[in-house]
Amino acid sequence: MDGGVWQGIDYNNSTLFKGLTGKLGRLGVSGNGYQGAPAAIVNLIIPYILVLAGLILFATILIAGYNMLTSFGDENKINSAKKMLTNAAIGFGIIFISYWLLLLVKTIFGM
Repeated sequence: MDGGVWQGIDYNNSTLFKGLTGKLGRLGVSGNGYQGAPAAIVNLIIPYILVLAGLILFATILIAGYNMLTSFGDENKINSAKKMLTNAAIGFGIIFISYWLLLLVKTIFGM
């Protein structure tokens, strides 16, 4: 099988993977092969992406609530805050579904 862009990369000595060498080794990536390396990197990054998305969701809800409380009856501000809360709820649904899909895929493929 041709390795493409991953062929010939030494994962133990590459500057790109210096900090990840120990973590990649625990995920089954050896320094003498490229099999699984992109998946291992994605597995390391996904939890941080989910945390960042959760923090953005929390900030959006806080901002929308503040905007609604300080609208003083202005319909435009209230509608804007409602739209922001609706978008935050949709974002929460996307984050929630993606998290459970990731767990399902990890369980099915034994990752």
